[in-house]
Amino acid sequence: MLDTPRATDLQFSDRVEALERLVHSLWHVENPENPQHPIFRTFGWACLIYIYTILRELPKELGMNTMLANRIKLALESCPDLNVLLATFQDLLLWQMFLCGRVADYRDRPFFAQQATKILIVRKTESSGEILAASKEFLWPERQLEIVEDESEESGVSYSPDEAMRDGGA
Repeated sequence: MLDTPRATDLQFSDRVEALERLVHSLWHVENPENPQHPIFRTFGWACLIYIYTILRELPKELGMNTMLANRIKLALESCPDLNVLLATFQDLLLWQMFLCGRVADYRDRPFFAQQATKILIVRKTESSGEILAASKEFLWPERQLEIVEDESEESGVSYSPDEAMRDGGA
C-alpha cells in the first residue's frame, strides 16, 4: 500500500510552526517566588534559536539569534541562584550555552563559555570527545544509547538498556 498523505497529516514546516507557537508561551513564565522560573524563559528563547538555525536552516548570523542569546545572557546574569540552576539543570543549560555560544555577539560569548565550563567541571568532563558528546546529549539521548550498544557489540560485552543509559548518559 502506498503511503498517501491524509488530511490529518502535518507537513514538516507545519510541525515546526506548531512547535514555534508552543515555545512562545514559555517566554511569559514569570514567578518571582520560584527561583527557577528563568529556566523556562531561557529554554523558550533557546528553542527559538534552535528552530531558526537547525530546523528552518536560517543563517546563524541572523540578528534575531544574537538578540535571543543576549536575552538569555541577561536573564541568567540577573538570576541570583544561577549556580543552583547550573547544578540542577546541567544538560539543559549546557545545551543552551553551546547553542548561544554559536550565535551570540562576540562580546557575549565569554559568558556562555564560562557557564559551560562550570557545568563541565562539575561533571568532570575534560576530553574533547566527552565535551562533544555532552553537547549532543540533551537533544539526542538515544544516540548515547546507540554509541554504548555499538561499543558493547565490538567488545562482546552486553548491557541492559538501564545500564547503557546510566553508563553512557551520565
